[in-house]
Amino acid sequence: VLVLMQPTTGGFLLKGLARAAGTVAAAFTAIGLFGLFAQDPPLLMAGFFLVQALGAYGFSGQRYPYAWMVWAFTTAIVLAPALTGTGAVETIAFQRASMVGIGILLVLLVDVLFWPVRAESSLRQSLASRARQLGEALRSAVAPTPGPGGVAPQALESGALAKQIPLVAAARTELGVSRATADALQHVAMLLGILAARARVLADPVSLPPEVPVQGGGIDATLTELAGRIEAALAEVADALLASRAPASFADELEQQTLRLEAELDRV
Repeated sequence: VLVLMQPTTGGFLLKGLARAAGTVAAAFTAIGLFGLFAQDPPLLMAGFFLVQALGAYGFSGQRYPYAWMVWAFTTAIVLAPALTGTGAVETIAFQRASMVGIGILLVLLVDVLFWPVRAESSLRQSLASRARQLGEALRSAVAPTPGPGGVAPQALESGALAKQIPLVAAARTELGVSRATADALQHVAMLLGILAARARVLADPVSLPPEVPVQGGGIDATLTELAGRIEAALAEVADALLASRAPASFADELEQQTLRLEAELDRV
């Protein structure tokens, strides 16, 4: 229960499914290895070390690393008592799988009844705050007379998606969240990261050679007008993130606002 506890319900489901899959796979692996090679210890140990090597390799990758780790160490946990003669491998495998299953059910009850923190709502609030912060930072960065201290460098960091990946993954597995909603939220996070990278370019001072003609009030006026348009688009994205809770309408409305934001990114 303690191992599976996560700050959001979606995060728990993601980790719980990985742990359940790894445990079940380990139970069958241990039973198979012991059944095939119980009378041939060198081959049994070779198979065991192969499982550990594959588990370590999978754990170092990007796809379901926690499930690979659980598969490797649970295989060792199930095989150890059988090798020492302190328990039948089938009994140990069943006990381990049942304990993990009971733990998952208990965490599910705790999450639903006592700790109902939803990943989707947390992600929407986080991205909305990020959008407003980025809009204000961009307007301040290109203002003709920036305030004291200018704009904080961290306000224009482009790692928005990297910081939200755990919440994005949790939202994808959260009950009641559609795939379209999760895709829209991930799309917004990516756009915010791209915009922050381009905004850093806009925040740098621009000086044109005297022979280059500038129309419409100069480069400062153009950048200020552009920053205002982007800030308005970001404000609409933030409003869409916070306004609707229905998955279908939320995804549709958010998609319209992100299309406008992409158009402003092209202007940047």
